[in-house]
Amino acid sequence: MRSRRGIVVVISACMSVALWCAPAARAFKYAPFRWERPGDLGYFVERSTASAVPAWLAPYVEQAAQAWNGTPTPIYAYKTARGKQQIYINAYSYPDGLAGWGVCHRWDGRGFCYRGQGQVALNYGCHQASDGTWMCGVVQNEPRFDRYVAMHEFGHTFGLDHSRVAGAVMNTASCRSETHCPSAPTTDDINGINGRYGRQASAPGSTCNLMTGAPGAASVAGQTALTTVTLVDATSGKSQYLGTHPC
Repeated sequence: MRSRRGIVVVISACMSVALWCAPAARAFKYAPFRWERPGDLGYFVERSTASAVPAWLAPYVEQAAQAWNGTPTPIYAYKTARGKQQIYINAYSYPDGLAGWGVCHRWDGRGFCYRGQGQVALNYGCHQASDGTWMCGVVQNEPRFDRYVAMHEFGHTFGLDHSRVAGAVMNTASCRSETHCPSAPTTDDINGINGRYGRQASAPGSTCNLMTGAPGAASVAGQTALTTVTLVDATSGKSQYLGTHPC
């Protein structure tokens, strides 16, 4: 993700983008990987090494994860202990022109990300490059931008690339100032995740299936729209409360 400064804003139109939009209408793009168990993504926030996430930034990481958890998608990311994580989160301070980055470092021949190989790195502070230009990452006292950057980088680790839709979290130009930042994933971001992981769209008030029941996949079948959803992993039987999720 590039810095806010120097970004060329490109606005593209996407007609009739909805949760069930056809592939031809989508503006989101995919990274080359996806998680085999998207509903069981523990993340660890580094706080004790040279790449520690500053205390003022850590809450925005948690808010970003909660924002994704609140979407009608199979994604569920939760804070966990060192060594138990699927996604490692750290911070750095370097004039690379990036506000942060999110990747899967290793994925197998089927295109799945290995457990424990995802990473979100957040650049903080402003730095002057050798050509005299300023490159900035997340900045203290800019909560909307900091939350947006964390949401964006989480999106990459979930398997999304950049989007062309104006206002989408995965569009690098969506946060032009502290007062113009998306506060949660948009329809285009949600379409990307659901397209990535095969969520079945349902009419309001009907039942839905957030994931297929394939071995190792997280599945929620037969849940009524706008009711409590508990995510159950098909292999381990581990349950996690997701709260209210619309279908």
